Amino acid sequence: MNERAGRNPGRKARSIAVAASITVLAIAATACGDDRSGAQNASARETTSDTTSPAKSGEPTAENAALCALATKMAGQDSLPSVDQLMEYQKLAPAAVKDAVDTAAPQFVAAGGDPVKFFIALADDDVERAMAEINEWEKTNCGIEEDGGPGGPLADGATREREDDATVVEVVATDHAFRLGRDVLAPGRTSLVLTNEGEEAHFIQLFKMAKGATMKQVMESQDGGSGLIDGSWDSGIAAPGGEDEEVLTLELEPGTYGLSCFISTADGTPHAAMGMTAEFTVS
Repeated sequence: MNERAGRNPGRKARSIAVAASITVLAIAATACGDDRSGAQNASARETTSDTTSPAKSGEPTAENAALCALATKMAGQDSLPSVDQLMEYQKLAPAAVKDAVDTAAPQFVAAGGDPVKFFIALADDDVERAMAEINEWEKTNCGIEEDGGPGGPLADGATREREDDATVVEVVATDHAFRLGRDVLAPGRTSLVLTNEGEEAHFIQLFKMAKGATMKQVMESQDGGSGLIDGSWDSGIAAPGGEDEEVLTLELEPGTYGLSCFISTADGTPHAAMGMTAEFTVS
């Protein structure tokens, strides 16, 4: 969580609930401009016609300069992208990534700036795959680095796939709460399987609390939970309707874990601030 709160330079310290909510909003806001969802699985690459002096990886070429400037601006703002920004991105998209942009951008445009509709669009599987391709292209061609978030790279051997030998724990999201199949788990490889019975998009931010730390302390932390957590993992975003399944598989060690969702409602209130948190113990 500490890296989530400090992701944008110059951002003042604030409670973890507010900080993470804004961070997730920024992830979506840069939907055509931030390296967010599974970029390591994408294979698209933009090539440059300048064979005499090729740009280094991550450095914009003259052909990509305008798009990279727009993507960088979107990656740094604390708001959803405007319709004008999305349409301009679609206009500037090069051939290597145009199909992906044409898949994702219209969905975000259709959301019309409504955060609830925007996150539902972001949860669509086709949009997620398109975003992986867009994000990898931006990383390679614009130098916009992956910095975590829902659907982003996972550390410590965690995956977003069911595993045959893992214990399955069902997690049901509603508006705005989590319902777990059990609140005491055994240590070992575990797949948390999220389904969403609400009308808004939801995801799991899972974190292992440091010894003696409480959920209240983590949520109220002014520095992103620094010193209060020993690890953090994010699932992908689950669309409403109860059919979209998001999985988070990892090795659970003894201790106390928290679940939260920091997607925002239409008025900007993070779901976690509305009570969308849960705890369980591993022993």
